[in-house]
Amino acid sequence: MVLALAEILNNVAYSPQIKYNLCSLSTSMDDGWKMTGDTKGIMMVKKGRNLVFDIIIRTDTQLVYCLYFNCMTNELACTSITHRKPWSINDAHEQLGHPGKDTTHNIVKGLNLNVKPGAMETCWSCTVAKAKQKSVMQFSLHEKSQVP
Repeated sequence: MVLALAEILNNVAYSPQIKYNLCSLSTSMDDGWKMTGDTKGIMMVKKGRNLVFDIIIRTDTQLVYCLYFNCMTNELACTSITHRKPWSINDAHEQLGHPGKDTTHNIVKGLNLNVKPGAMETCWSCTVAKAKQKSVMQFSLHEKSQVP
């Protein structure tokens, strides 16, 4: 079944570097999707369109229900983030995975995203990540083994 996903999934983030993406069912329900399901899977329904999460991954303590999209190009995901309400540059930075300032601006420009003009503020998450990275020892006094 071919779906026009740009019309049916809102508030999504896309990263071509990640093999799998997550979908928040509670956010989808807030957007008007109705959830039904049984032991065989979960179905999300909106305006006659169905998303069937019928791939079940069992862990030690729970189940994860998955959905497979066969995407041939990145156009599918790009259209879902280009036809939306305007983001601030800070929202774009967060939704695009916290890239640097220049990279965020390049992605916004390259994808022709709808972003309100404004200065990029300091990101708290990036500040915390940088502080943690600085506390990690970048070198070692340990001598490398000569034995393979």
